[in-house]
Amino acid sequence: MIKTTFLVFVYFTLILSACGPSESFIQTAIAQTNAAQPTVTLIPINTLTPTKTPLPTRTTTITQTFTSPPPPPATQTALAKVARKTENAKNATATQAEHIIRKTQTAIAKSEHATKVAPYKDIYWEDLAVYTDSHLWEKIKIRGKILNIPNNMQVQMQIGNSCVIALMKYPFVDLYSGQWITVYGTIKQTYCFKILDMEFCYPLLVDAFYEK
Repeated sequence: MIKTTFLVFVYFTLILSACGPSESFIQTAIAQTNAAQPTVTLIPINTLTPTKTPLPTRTTTITQTFTSPPPPPATQTALAKVARKTENAKNATATQAEHIIRKTQTAIAKSEHATKVAPYKDIYWEDLAVYTDSHLWEKIKIRGKILNIPNNMQVQMQIGNSCVIALMKYPFVDLYSGQWITVYGTIKQTYCFKILDMEFCYPLLVDAFYEK
């Protein structure tokens, strides 16, 4: 009985093995299945470029300023009067200061002039013309009228009925014939010259300066 059962089992196994598909059949079926499947084509996806997020703008805070109201008219008038008084006082002080400065400058100029002319003594014209040699190297001052200007360093001046020749210490540009001037100078000598065989001799002053 057991032997018979075994034989039956072996028989059905052989039948099932013969009915199963072969290896080549299986491989062909797999290949056909793969070919029948649709292929997947990868489509590139555009990558979005990140956009810049704008920074928040700084908001300017407006600070309100408080403007004081103007003072009442009466106060404004009073303030204007004070301002005028202050300005007048300043002007008066400035004017006084200028006046003091001018007086001081004038006093200094007078003092300097007085010091400058102090050594020069008045002399009578006839004494100078006749007795010139008696006064050599004396510092004198004398007033007269310009007769001639040979150059800008020399004047010939009429004194009384005579003349005097003055050689200036510095060139001048503001003297003309006919002007009256006071000359300060040192008597150096008697200067003599001839015109048409006539000799004329006049006192000669050197290092001279003048006042109009």
